[in-house]
Amino acid sequence: MSQFHTVEHFSDIELGGTRSAQRAQMQTSVLVRVGDVVYEGYTTDISKSGLFVVLPEVVDQEFVWLQFALPGSDRVHRLGGRVRRHQLEGMREIPGEGMTLTQPGYGIEFTEVSPQFAAEISWLV
Repeated sequence: MSQFHTVEHFSDIELGGTRSAQRAQMQTSVLVRVGDVVYEGYTTDISKSGLFVVLPEVVDQEFVWLQFALPGSDRVHRLGGRVRRHQLEGMREIPGEGMTLTQPGYGIEFTEVSPQFAAEISWLV
């Protein structure tokens, strides 16, 4: 799994959303397991409650497993998640830059979070 990280903090309000959760723009490689199939994708943002991930294939599954490392950490986290939002085409705006999705993107809410992950994500967002 390749690794790349960039982090920029912003609130959901800045993205035109309604959630109060602080999010960080974060691009890092992530493995997403859907049943027996594993896809390699990348995140665009993360919060304490979930992340947005871009994948090479359309995922038609409600529950997924995620595997990734947070910036500045060597610890690989394995988390359960629920697909809450699909973005199958179009433009997803990131503060300061535009990002055209050429692959499907998904908002995933964490459902299985380890105490180690909760501690690490606290300093990031």
